[in-house]
Amino acid sequence: LESIRREQQQRLEENATNQKDRYQAGLTDRGAFTSATVEARALDAQVESARRAWQQARLKLAEEMASGSSSLPVPEGELRTTPLQVDLDSETGRAMEQRADLKLARLLVRAANEDRRIIEAGYYPLIAARMSGDYIPVSGIHREDSSRRTEDFLSSEVRIGATYTWRVIDNGKVSGASQKQEAARDINELTCRKLEINVRAELSRIYNDLKAIDARQESLSGASTAAQQGVELVSQNLANGLASQLEYRLSQNGLLQTRSGLLEAAYQRSLAMAEWDRAIGRYFRFSDDGKVP
Repeated sequence: LESIRREQQQRLEENATNQKDRYQAGLTDRGAFTSATVEARALDAQVESARRAWQQARLKLAEEMASGSSSLPVPEGELRTTPLQVDLDSETGRAMEQRADLKLARLLVRAANEDRRIIEAGYYPLIAARMSGDYIPVSGIHREDSSRRTEDFLSSEVRIGATYTWRVIDNGKVSGASQKQEAARDINELTCRKLEINVRAELSRIYNDLKAIDARQESLSGASTAAQQGVELVSQNLANGLASQLEYRLSQNGLLQTRSGLLEAAYQRSLAMAEWDRAIGRYFRFSDDGKVP
C-alpha cells in the first residue's frame, strides 16, 4: 500500500513539475500550478500512515516470533494470489477425520462407553463353587450263616459334597454409578456433535468468503485496467490543455482506490486461505500412539 501511494505521489509531483513549466512558459495560470502542488503534498499524510502501519505490522510479527525485527524477511515484488479451487464436500469430510479436537472428542465418548461397561459388570453376582465326591465300586458281602453265593449282598456307594459362595448386589449402587457415567457420555457425545456442526458451518462460511473475494478481485482487476487507461488519457489531455486538474485528480483517485482494493482483496484471500487450512485441521495433529514428545 505504501508503494502504491508513493507511485501515485510521484505521478502527482511530475504533474506539478509540468504545470510549473507550463506556468513559467505562460501556457497556464498560477492556479493550476498551485493546485497540482497541493495535490502532490496531500498524499504525504497517506504515505506516512501506510509506512507506520507497515512498521507496526513488522513489530507485531517480531513479537509473535520472539525475534528481532531486523531478522525478518523483506517482501519483494507485488502481492499476488494464485486462484485455488477448493472442494467443500471433500474438504469437509477430510476435516471430520483429521481435526485433532474431533478425534479427542470421539476418544472421550469411547472411553465413557468403556467405563460404563466396566461399571455395569457389577450387575452380575460373583459365585465360587467347589465339588468333591467319593465312589466305592460294586463289592460282594458274604453272609456268615449262608452257604450259597446267591444270598450274598452286592453294593456300591457314592459320596458327593459341594460348597459355594456368592455375593449380593448392593441395591442402587451399580445402577446409580452407571447412570452417572451415562450422563457423562451423553455430555461428551453432545460436545462432539456440536464440534462437528461447527466445523461444517465454519468451512461453509470460509468457502463463501473465498467465492466473494474471488468475485471482488475479478471486478477490481477489470476496474484497475480501465482506471489505468483513464489516467493515461487524462494525463495526455492535461499536457495538451484539454483537461483540468480536477479531472486529473479524480482519475488518480480512481486508480488508487482500485489498486488499494486489489491489494486488500489479495490480503483477505490469503487470510481466508489460512483460516481454511486451520479449519480443516492442517496445522495441528493429535497423536494417539501413547508416545509423549
